[in-house]
Amino acid sequence: MRPYFVVFCLAVIGLGTLPHAYAKTENASLDSAQSLLQVFLDAMDASPALRIAHSKLSIGRAQRAQARGQLLPQISATGNFSDNDQSYPDDTTPDTSFEGEKYGVQLQQVLFNWQAFANRKRATFVVDQKEAEYYNSLGLLLLETSDRYFAVLGAEDKLALVLAEREATEQQLKQAESHFKRKLIKVTDLYEVRARAATIRSDEIDAESEVALTKEALWEVSGNEISGLYRLNSAIEFPDVNGSLESWVAKALQSNALLKSRESAINAAEQTISERRGAHYPVVKFVASRQKSDLGYENTQTAKRLITYYGIDVSVPIYTGGSSSARVKEAFHMAEIAKSEHEMTRRELVKRTRAAYLSAKSSIKRISAAQYAVEAANASAMAMRKGFTLGAVTTVDVLDALQQEFSAQRDLQQAKYAYIQALLNLKKEAGSIDKGDIEEINSWLLPPGA
Repeated sequence: MRPYFVVFCLAVIGLGTLPHAYAKTENASLDSAQSLLQVFLDAMDASPALRIAHSKLSIGRAQRAQARGQLLPQISATGNFSDNDQSYPDDTTPDTSFEGEKYGVQLQQVLFNWQAFANRKRATFVVDQKEAEYYNSLGLLLLETSDRYFAVLGAEDKLALVLAEREATEQQLKQAESHFKRKLIKVTDLYEVRARAATIRSDEIDAESEVALTKEALWEVSGNEISGLYRLNSAIEFPDVNGSLESWVAKALQSNALLKSRESAINAAEQTISERRGAHYPVVKFVASRQKSDLGYENTQTAKRLITYYGIDVSVPIYTGGSSSARVKEAFHMAEIAKSEHEMTRRELVKRTRAAYLSAKSSIKRISAAQYAVEAANASAMAMRKGFTLGAVTTVDVLDALQQEFSAQRDLQQAKYAYIQALLNLKKEAGSIDKGDIEEINSWLLPPGA
């Protein structure tokens, strides 16, 4: 289970040292604009879910240390100091008083305790399970942060395009009013332009609200106010996904953190069965003790003596009222649940990996198609504007072309964001997200104004 552990350790260590260093220069010069890398670091610091997962991992490690400690030598020391008075009712023997002392030290070492051995193995598997769950939480946090980050960018893109469309429509409205005064267009065309302008102002309000809401969602995950974000470089050419669908599914089945946690849960559950069966087995301990005392039977005074003892203690359970057998049955059914949960996770993982792969592949094609659509829409809009000045097309034709132009630009940006998210989903499911992937995506972003 170690490959994804190393990968995420590299990510955490690398991300923990690199971004903070240049975040200071970013904040100083770009009015606190934040990159995806910086927002993710903030989210790591602020995420309650990640802290809970880390605490569970720490608890598992503490429990493993406890289980290991039960198999190590157990040493205890005792000391007893007493004032003793002896009196005799027949008055024939004089009363006596004396101080008694008793010191002892004992060492116990387990030689055979099946329950303790199995519990140690179970605790190791539990640590593996919690470790995998922690790194799965880290991957989910990265996906959530990225999704909300690009949701803000998408909302801001939509608002910018709506503002640009409003400006173009208002210019068209002025031109239409001028043409109407000269009786070059019908009044219905003028009303159509005014209606479009009013609709766009309503769209602007919706777009502003969407920007505010997406920023609130990003604030929720990062824990910091979002004043400005790095934007996607329009000149970036996105790489295609390497490898076949089957190879990505195989990689996911081998390295996915959540699936690894389910495998460790099965191993832990099977060790629980073994541990509870151990209640039927004998327990064997080596015992060594040394005692110094001047007290005898019923605290009578005796000469000081030193007693050294070495022995083997054996205890054999014979009958516990059936509770041990019942506990074994309980553990068996818990293991069956763990196996069923593993199978459910495996099937869902295959489905998610396939979906992410196909989405990333289709997003590349969608980006290419959207780029052609933008070019065609731009050419159409320019032609319509020119045609309107020549009286060859109506104002409605120009507005339709403008709307198609801005819609194509929105579709292109959304296709790019969808590709990035699908790529991250694919690598997360495959258990291969590392520092380089995050830095690569971050390199596709530019600071505001760049």
